[in-house]
Amino acid sequence: PHRTFLPRTLLTMTSFHTAYWTWYVLDFIPAMNVNITSSAVDDPSLYIVDPTVGYVGLGLAIFMSIGSWVYPSYLISEVRSAEGTSGGLYIKTHKLPFVTVPQNPGTLYRRKEVTIDNTKDVTKILYDLNGDLRLFNGHLGLRSNDQKANLLLDIRDGEEEVLMEDVLLNSLLKNGVGKAPVKRRK
Repeated sequence: PHRTFLPRTLLTMTSFHTAYWTWYVLDFIPAMNVNITSSAVDDPSLYIVDPTVGYVGLGLAIFMSIGSWVYPSYLISEVRSAEGTSGGLYIKTHKLPFVTVPQNPGTLYRRKEVTIDNTKDVTKILYDLNGDLRLFNGHLGLRSNDQKANLLLDIRDGEEEVLMEDVLLNSLLKNGVGKAPVKRRK
């Protein structure tokens, strides 16, 4: 439940933001400029409120709303090992409109079909964090061939929800780490 607070808040705030700018463009600007637009001389320099500001604000609000609707659909809500598929993973992403965890088992990704996209993140996890995925802090981008954008695994420093982090890390790395212990870089 605490994982859905940010996406839900983002959706709510951008919805109100878009509603405000829609009202501003469709109601407020015409009401303020009613005497000017109804006169025979339609001179934009006489406007009390410049309509351009409203259209720019509405366009930006719509752009932000689209982003807030797309973000939860790429945010991973659950990762489970797919037993019997030689290292495959079931990955669930949040479901809209209320940013809930779907009840289905998730999308099955066979071994190496989904990998950590950023080499800098891999280096940080393997060397700086000694291979302990639980110590990573932030969004870990996971590349999959069937997705248009990276899946986002949100990990917070010292996360208790990450179980069997060595199995997960081995499944997400392109070449895996095998059984060898990860050494700290000097």
